[in-house]
Amino acid sequence: MGIFSNVRVYEKFGLDGEPSVDGGAQRSRIDHVYLSFNAALTGLDAAAIQVVHEAYGSVPLTTTDMGDGKTYRVDFNGTGTEYGSLIEGRYTLTVDANAVTDIHGRTLPGPDPVFDLHRWIGLEPRARELDAPHRLQ
Repeated sequence: MGIFSNVRVYEKFGLDGEPSVDGGAQRSRIDHVYLSFNAALTGLDAAAIQVVHEAYGSVPLTTTDMGDGKTYRVDFNGTGTEYGSLIEGRYTLTVDANAVTDIHGRTLPGPDPVFDLHRWIGLEPRARELDAPHRLQ
């Protein structure tokens, strides 16, 4: 999978897998995700990450180094959140490759890594689509 594979620091600088929600699969509540890199960064500014809801746009966020310089917690707040969690829907998380630099001065190889996130409450997405006309009547 290119830069998303578990590669050694000296081979290629990149993300070390996909974002995780407390190390597991999608859950009905998403108040943060973790981004792991395979090399220590000089820091990860929140401006390097964009989370966009399919209908409502960008979600404000903050980043926190988890202590090793490789793992960062991304917390969501403000517009697009409810009780500290992302509101229901589909999201796209994009990391600006040019804004991420490791301690050796290398930027993340492009293109920008893009991930899909979702938060569903109740019915699965396909069931929602099938049920939608009945709810509108």
